[in-house]
Amino acid sequence: MSGSPLADYHKVGLLALHEGRLLLCRKQHSTALLILPGGCFEPGESPLQCLTRELREELGEVAATGLEFVGTYTDQAAGDPAKTVCIELYRGELQGAPVASSEIAELVWFGELDDQACLAPSLVNHILPDLLSRGLLLWSAARPVELLAPRAIWSAAWLPSIAAPTRSTSARRASGAGGGGQ
Repeated sequence: MSGSPLADYHKVGLLALHEGRLLLCRKQHSTALLILPGGCFEPGESPLQCLTRELREELGEVAATGLEFVGTYTDQAAGDPAKTVCIELYRGELQGAPVASSEIAELVWFGELDDQACLAPSLVNHILPDLLSRGLLLWSAARPVELLAPRAIWSAAWLPSIAAPTRSTSARRASGAGGGGQ
């Protein structure tokens, strides 16, 4: 297990992309900011063991395939600005339909036009700029003055054969009417 020896939290995260959007999570407690799926290492775990366990806990019956290491990022923790987090980020494809589970209240497909004020500091300050500079995330540099709220997903919206949620469904949480599964 690598990571920053100075970070208060050492985590592994998943970069899952679909139609130019990142799969992000909103916790039920500790912060309203959007974070990557994943979580803290348990003693003796490798990054891939941790990621596998955390994805099952947070997203239900899913598996990540084709995993590739992207980078390590350290910044202020989303839930506590006085603490730091070190994230080992892996890019991969999700198999199965993610469903908000355990401490996760909501899953969101976050896109280029969505409000970055909703994001954890590590995403805004380090991860998104790095992904853009390396061409791993293909968003344009121009952003409109008026930003949109991020789109909540239905669990079935992950499947590649099903389109991302429309504006009329994006405001609904999957646990609400017609949402299914969160």
